[in-house]
This record gives sequence, structure tokens and C-alpha cells, in this order.
Amino acid sequence: ALDITTCVCRSDEVVVIVGSSGCGKTTLLRLIAGLETPDAGQIEIENTVVSTSCFSIEPHKRQVALVFQDLALWPHMTVKEHIEFVLPVKKLGKDDIRLAIKSVLNDVNLWGYETRYPYELSGGEQQRLAIARAIASKPRYLLLDEPFSSLDSILKENLLKLMLRLKEEKAMGIICVTHNIDEANGLADRLAVMQNGRIIQFGSKGEVMNNPQNEFVDSLLKLRR
Repeated sequence: ALDITTCVCRSDEVVVIVGSSGCGKTTLLRLIAGLETPDAGQIEIENTVVSTSCFSIEPHKRQVALVFQDLALWPHMTVKEHIEFVLPVKKLGKDDIRLAIKSVLNDVNLWGYETRYPYELSGGEQQRLAIARAIASKPRYLLLDEPFSSLDSILKENLLKLMLRLKEEKAMGIICVTHNIDEANGLADRLAVMQNGRIIQFGSKGEVMNNPQNEFVDSLLKLRR
């Protein structure tokens, strides 16, 4: 169960949610995405209430996109088909669709891979395809569940740079879940620390890193000192 008072992400920042496994980080992302319904309270996106205990706007109408930890790529679809699936193709001509696909794949350095299937991609390429599929729908907010967990240090650094570039170029808010404090430090504008379903400290990266509010936050942050 989660007991969240307030967690805010603006459309020009990265909020990283950190905490040990099982503390509720992924559940919080699923609530924001509309895959779970809160028992109490409400969730707002762009000043619009999207979830309460008795009301929920469908996930595809929330202006958010969630990249799952296991990526959830479709094995029977090519790279191009992954992107085309989320585009508003009924409103676009063939040339516009091709340009949109090229633009998105260029954003993640996958142009030229259009005919490949997920099993023909490396782990880093699969991760970038999942992100490309997410941003193709032009969300205001990108939700990432442990995006670096299966990557080596070089791929991790490249993906980190990609996330920061997308935030700047797309004016897109990013909410990222991780248990790795070094990853959080490299990506976050603001940090939310979770413990047992509650956000126990939330503030700018500098505030949280330099002024932990209790022993749990202090011990968590000491992992990178």
C-alpha cells in the first residue's frame, strides 16, 4: 500500500524516485500511468484530475508514456512497426508517417534499423527502441521503471545523456524509478526518497543529498559516498 502526500513533476525537469526494492516505486508509476487506481486521494496531470478512487481517465489519454523495466517489446514487430503502432496514422499521410518514424528513430540513434526485430538488437538498442516507442506518441511526461538496470556502464552513460537531451529538446517531464543512487545523482533535478510505500523526503537533488531528513535517507545516500 502507498501513502503518498505530494509528488510533483514539472514538464521541464527530471524527478527520480529512489528506494529499496519493494518500497512501492513501480506501483507509483503505474498509478500515474493509469494502470492502477488509487484507493484515496487524486492524481493530476497538467492541472487535470486523471484518477480518484471512483474515476480514472484511460492511460492513452493521459499524455504520459511508461517504459517498463522488461521493456515489453513486441517480438513479432519490426522497429518501424513499433513506432508506427503508436502514431496517429489515421491523421497522417504515408510521407508524414515515414518522416515521423525517421524523426523518432533519429532521436534515439536507431535510424537504419527499421526492418530489424527486437531479437536482432543489442540490449542498449532494445532499450532505445522502447524509449522511441514511448516518445513517438509525444507525451508530456515519460515514466521510466529502472531504465538502466540491465545495461553495462558505457550503455548506461549513453542512455543517461539521451534522457537529458530528450528533456531539453522535447520539453518533456521525466519521472524515473531506480534503486541506484549514482544513477539518480546523474539524472535528477529533484529526488523523492521512498520507504515502505511513503515518500519520506522530496526536494531538489542538492537539498536531499546534503540534508537527509532521517537515518534511512542518510544510509541510502551513503551508498554513493
